[in-house]
Amino acid sequence: GEEKSTVLALMRKFIAYQTSDTPLQIKSAFAKEGLKGYIYIEAFKQTHVKHAIEGINALSRAQFQQKLVPINEMTDCMRVVKETAQLKPKQWVRIKSGLYKDDLAKVEAVEDAQNIVWLKLVPR
Repeated sequence: GEEKSTVLALMRKFIAYQTSDTPLQIKSAFAKEGLKGYIYIEAFKQTHVKHAIEGINALSRAQFQQKLVPINEMTDCMRVVKETAQLKPKQWVRIKSGLYKDDLAKVEAVEDAQNIVWLKLVPR
């Protein structure tokens, strides 16, 4: 559960070292939301990663293994899946913005390919 805070600590260290004589040579660092116990750090060499994680308590060497991500899995690590609302006809919805904000409506039809939804508004 400390993945995000560890990545933030790494980011703070990167910013602190940025103007020093030996800046950190990492390109990015992130933790995936649904994957506990894993932090991804992007760098050209493994020695750059080792130098970056020195002094970060959550990444003490006794607690984890450093592994290179195979090239065919690298794009899977970075994939962002956009969540879409699954609207169905005859479903009740509430309008979030605009002239009819907070009004109740019934879904009449949904056209996913064109991102179009037909609603029937309930009179105020």
